[in-house]
Amino acid sequence: VVGELEKIGIRTPDIEAGNLMVVPHYQYASGQKPRLLGYRAHREVSVKLYQLERLSQLLDTALKSGLDTVNPIRYGVKESGRYLAQVRQQAIEDSQRKAASLAKAYGAMLGKIHSIRYLSQVASPEPMLKMRMASMADEQADSYLPESVRFVDQIEVIYELD
Repeated sequence: VVGELEKIGIRTPDIEAGNLMVVPHYQYASGQKPRLLGYRAHREVSVKLYQLERLSQLLDTALKSGLDTVNPIRYGVKESGRYLAQVRQQAIEDSQRKAASLAKAYGAMLGKIHSIRYLSQVASPEPMLKMRMASMADEQADSYLPESVRFVDQIEVIYELD
């Protein structure tokens, strides 16, 4: 599989081929000792792909090369820290605006911050896509792509009121 991925332009540093696991495969029959039929080899391969428009080509190549299982695809972005920092700043500004608006509506003013609770989030594809192995060959090239990658950050702030 790795050689075939390299042939379609996937760079070697972007391919992780985990340890090869070899396990015995037995046949079990009622009342008999297990009979060794042979061995099964299992290797997990992870690929980083930076041109999402090539995802179908990558999957087709991997499947034709003998890959028999595709785990759910994880989508992300380069420099996710930069995007998370932007989202965090927007969450802070949003919490300040909402708190001031609510305090004003109740005839109060914001005082000191009593507590801050930060609930870190990670980037996630939207919507989450599941791959159907049975119809994979008939799918359109963009069928494996998320509509967007969404960054979410959540801040909970409790203010004293004046």
